[in-house]
Amino acid sequence: MNNVIFLNLSQNKISIIIYDRDNQKQVFNQDFEAEGLLSNNLILQNKLNNILKEQVLHIENKMNISISTIHLMIDDPKIFTIKISTKKNYEKNQIKKKEIEYLIQDLKQQISFSSKDLKILHIVAENFVLDGIQTETIPINDYCNDLVIEVKFICIKKHFVELVQDIFKKYQIDLELVISTEYALSQTPITSKGLLEAGLCIINRSNHKEVFILPKKTTKLGFFERIFHIFS
Repeated sequence: MNNVIFLNLSQNKISIIIYDRDNQKQVFNQDFEAEGLLSNNLILQNKLNNILKEQVLHIENKMNISISTIHLMIDDPKIFTIKISTKKNYEKNQIKKKEIEYLIQDLKQQISFSSKDLKILHIVAENFVLDGIQTETIPINDYCNDLVIEVKFICIKKHFVELVQDIFKKYQIDLELVISTEYALSQTPITSKGLLEAGLCIINRSNHKEVFILPKKTTKLGFFERIFHIFS
């Protein structure tokens, strides 16, 4: 099976969901009670360790699969949003895709530099404003005097993710994506507000305004390979 595995952490529960991509159906869904999970790191470590120890081998044997990567979903009020904008003067010239990419990347670098303790989970280009007029579409190839891009960064403290990551490493499991559950749920249709639908919404890149940036493997200066779903 071509499986996608989600593990959701909330204040009082750990949920594991497995989705079979080939058959497009959920094949595993189980909740584990864990009161006070996100308010105490020791409780988090103990409970998550116990569940992984008991469940990973059980799931692998039962379903004849290997669990090597997981999409981590976090439902925690400590996740917060930073909104920031940038402005560029175009002097009635044409807006190029690469220039928008650099502007958003520059904002990301500013946050990463000024707040080294934060991990950015999601980047959303909320608004584009051309000469004072807001537009819903991405203004590639448009002409303007001034372009303003308003971007939302959804963040969490880096040490929390590193703590969870270290627990998964004990079981040879890598984190594929770290997802804000609240944000993911906000992107799903009203008729299907479950964790699975929310997780799939993110990994399938359903929000055309969300920006995805992957690090470039080979580069001298540490630049980023820009992969912006909003421009595809």
